[in-house]
Amino acid sequence: MELAVARQALSALSVRPGAFARVDSVARTHSDPRLRRAAVSHLVQRDALAAFPTLALLARDDPSSEVRKRAIAALGHAPESLAIPVLMELVGAVDMLDTGLRRESVESLSRFSTAQVQDRLNEIAWSDGDARLRTEAIDGLARQDNVRANRLLLEIARKHPNRQTSAAALHRLQRELF
Repeated sequence: MELAVARQALSALSVRPGAFARVDSVARTHSDPRLRRAAVSHLVQRDALAAFPTLALLARDDPSSEVRKRAIAALGHAPESLAIPVLMELVGAVDMLDTGLRRESVESLSRFSTAQVQDRLNEIAWSDGDARLRTEAIDGLARQDNVRANRLLLEIARKHPNRQTSAAALHRLQRELF
């Protein structure tokens, strides 16, 4: 079956009452990662809470980094109490072969504005060995858009030993405040 036709069929199926389980099955088991990725999008649009177990599984274990990335992004739309622990785990998975997955995890995590998330983003900005991940954490803090996050950014801008990281924090503060 041609990919475009399969995607159209999946899209039509996803809006039918009672079809959630079938779309979930496609996301988990289909041999084509492009259809698994499309199914993830349909699942989260239908019911992010019901989709959570599949999203968490795929984010951790799917063999396709593109499917994992889509599942990680979708976790940013799942209920906070469920998504934050999984995203925290993924952010900490320094053994991930694709650092883009860690960056996607940081971006999804930053959608939740809690002190726990801000503390983790701050920790990444201060100590992660990947400069791009530190910058993503700084961007995430800036997206928090609150006084506590701005104070953390100011501290990074003032005292971070890496000039590039310090400059990134200052730049984001300037964009957010002015």
